[in-house]
Amino acid sequence: MTPPPPHWLEIETPSTGTLHAGYTHHPAPAPRCCVGGALDLPKATERTSSAFHEAGHTVTALVLGIHVEAVNLGADLPNSVCGHPVSVGGANENMTDQLVLTKPDHALVVLAAGVRAQLMWLRKAGVELSADRAWAVEAGGLGDQTIADWLLRRQGHRLAYGTGPERYDYWEHEKVADAALDAVWERVERVAAALLERGRITGDEAATLIGLTNPLPAGR
Repeated sequence: MTPPPPHWLEIETPSTGTLHAGYTHHPAPAPRCCVGGALDLPKATERTSSAFHEAGHTVTALVLGIHVEAVNLGADLPNSVCGHPVSVGGANENMTDQLVLTKPDHALVVLAAGVRAQLMWLRKAGVELSADRAWAVEAGGLGDQTIADWLLRRQGHRLAYGTGPERYDYWEHEKVADAALDAVWERVERVAAALLERGRITGDEAATLIGLTNPLPAGR
């Protein structure tokens, strides 16, 4: 089956002016006012899905032998100008510093694992995953795609979407991330639960939760 054409998207973070760009599997809703409006989830559900996004990055990195400094959930923010909740978000702190010293295929899997874990949790939780909602989750992960493209550009390559070569194809690495997450889902759940409870955990704490040792930072 031929994959659907990718849909180009650019989103500027209002608080910082940072522009994130990449492709989504689903077209942007029309009309749309903001990502929160398309996601359209209760705040608690949205926060849980964000925790699984960050847990997906964290667990995949640890399993692949990549150091994790710390991971956090963002603070609750005021609603957007159109009245919708703003994504809680979160961050794997200074992860880019580790990924730049990591094998490109491992780095792309770690980056793809955030959105894939978030979508996986929504399905498992029985949340209706409409095309608009799936687009909103993908849009929330554009920063990960921006980092992936930056990493490859450093090596003279560009990120591809469904067109190969496979080594540089983000959608191919999404498939690898799906399989990896499915194999360690119980561990992802543990890290997500800790994030929801504490708001921030260190890489050492995350590793202990899933029975691993946090690798030393790359370059040491």
